[in-house]
Amino acid sequence: MLQMLITNIIPEQNISRRNHNRLCHETDALLPILNEQTGLVPTNFPATKADLAVIDPFQLDQLLAFYNLPFVGFNKEKHLLFSQFIGID
Repeated sequence: MLQMLITNIIPEQNISRRNHNRLCHETDALLPILNEQTGLVPTNFPATKADLAVIDPFQLDQLLAFYNLPFVGFNKEKHLLFSQFIGID
C-alpha cells in the first residue's frame, strides 16, 4: 500500500510543487519536493528563492545527495541543476 502511494501520488504532488515554485517571487515560500523513493522532504530545504540564491555549497551538496542528484562540478552548475529540479528555471 505504501509503495503504491509513493509510486502514484508523490510524482503528482511534485509536479504541483514544482509549478508552485516556478511562480514564486523572491520572498514567497517554496514548497519542498518530496523524495520519490521515501516520500520525505529534507529539513534544510530553502524557504524562499532568496534563500536559494545564497545557499552555501555544503547545504547544496546535501540537498543534491538527498534527492540522488549528481553533485560533482562547479557550484554554479549544481545550483542550476537543483533550481531546475525544484521547478525554478
